[in-house]
Amino acid sequence: MANGDIDMALPIAQMCAFFAESTDAERIANFLNHIDTESNDIWHYLADNLKESEDDDSLAIAQLLVQLEIDYCRKNDQDESPLARLLVPTPRWPSVNSMLLAKQLTIDEIEASFPSHVTQNEQIKAEIMAGIFFSDLAENDARLSSNMIYYATHSKSEMPDRLSIARAVFDYAGGKTLRDGFDENDRNRT
Repeated sequence: MANGDIDMALPIAQMCAFFAESTDAERIANFLNHIDTESNDIWHYLADNLKESEDDDSLAIAQLLVQLEIDYCRKNDQDESPLARLLVPTPRWPSVNSMLLAKQLTIDEIEASFPSHVTQNEQIKAEIMAGIFFSDLAENDARLSSNMIYYATHSKSEMPDRLSIARAVFDYAGGKTLRDGFDENDRNRT
């Protein structure tokens, strides 16, 4: 994967998925969670490949890694996570959508994927999140937002999941830098 050899990486990922169902599951998980000397893991390398080309094989690998529950929010020594690489500065929607086919992506995961200088600054974090959601609406047929709303309103969802989607709507979709939805003109109309 580090060499960008997706043709070889896909069959290896498929074999890992097959053997993960066997008694060697722990060894497979250790192999897939291996990190290099700079704390990059398989997701970091895949994210780099996906930024270059979102071909079917790369998207299939992403889906397999999500199904195998390989962490896509783990940060390397440069405080970069694979998920943040796929969302910032320009979202790679085919890659994110491939992940959504296998698992729910949460607001907490997105926020946790950002570098610490972003997570510590509420204004910057809000602007990045608003940019992601606006891009999702404009360029991705709102697949990310729809997925989040679906899981938050599902009968088995927990209260924190429901609150996080409400927070996304009020804190991010409206953008913290935009006007309050209930300004003086709105109040005069009622």
